[in-house]
Amino acid sequence: MENENLNQERIEPKIHVSRDGKWVIMRIPGVEQPIIKSVNYLRAILDNAEKRQAGPVNAELVKG
Repeated sequence: MENENLNQERIEPKIHVSRDGKWVIMRIPGVEQPIIKSVNYLRAILDNAEKRQAGPVNAELVKG
């Protein structure tokens, strides 16, 4: 079953930041409406992951 997952085609979302820098807009092929999240929400997720050391997280790139 794991081999089947490896052979599947990857879905590449298109990710953009709003002009004012407050929102992240993600367009995913096959999904009708874009996903919109605030930048602060995504920063909080990265900060939490960094604190828990869930893996390599480069939050500085996002914090900009």
